[in-house]
Amino acid sequence: MVGHIHEKDLIDKIENAFIDKEGEIGQDEIDKLFNILEEIDCKRKIFISATNYLVNITYNIFYIKLFDKFIGTPISNYKKTVMDVVNKSIESTRLIINNVLKTGEEMENNSHRKKFYSSIGNNWIIAIAAYKIRKNLFSSIIDTLAEKEGIPKLNEKMSEEEVRSKLDQLIESKKCSRLHRAANILMKNGDNITIRDQNEIVKPNSSELCISKDDIYSMQLFIRANNMGTDELLTTLDVLDDILACDINEVEKNAYIYCGDTTTQTRAPEGDPSARQLAR
Repeated sequence: MVGHIHEKDLIDKIENAFIDKEGEIGQDEIDKLFNILEEIDCKRKIFISATNYLVNITYNIFYIKLFDKFIGTPISNYKKTVMDVVNKSIESTRLIINNVLKTGEEMENNSHRKKFYSSIGNNWIIAIAAYKIRKNLFSSIIDTLAEKEGIPKLNEKMSEEEVRSKLDQLIESKKCSRLHRAANILMKNGDNITIRDQNEIVKPNSSELCISKDDIYSMQLFIRANNMGTDELLTTLDVLDDILACDINEVEKNAYIYCGDTTTQTRAPEGDPSARQLAR
């Protein structure tokens, strides 16, 4: 895993976005920084992974690390502080993913190795935590897709109980619940949900997302249901490294024991109340 960012590009964009800015970093500043990083990443990838299975989780961990270090932090020198934190978050993310890669490389069976990487890459807890800190972006993208497909917005009078009940219902194909499908969309599309056109305007990456009208409805419900506050989210992020470490140990053990598909090891089982709790 290689992680690097062109510092001059970042510094120039930080200076333009945060001129004379001082004080505590809030969600607006976090969103600005994420937009800057996505713009840079579109031109030159921040992370280059040895396997495609780990691309999404790499960027999810990176954004989570940034949020955890920045939110609520008082800053007097944005340029220096942002640069330092971005570099430290890149290095921290690189070390975590390299630990996953090292564990996989120790597996002699190539099939088990791929299933191990897939299981770690499909970690639903990390995917949803990453969604929480980029909720404004995802919400905007889903609104744009819904409008394009002629899908009406959810009824504002729909109660929280109704929303959660609908998330527990099956999607049109009957293969899984709406909550499960929404979480799966986030896991699979965390790093490519947007693209920039020739005018550098951010818009949905429709050609890569491959989501149906029914999927958009599931995402609308998922977004409406998610109202986790910053304090609650930070509590979730505090256990991030422990969550991933447990997943590595558990999936590694099962990959050696079983020849079957291990990709469900880190996903929330259907009806798992812990999945519904995090989605809240």
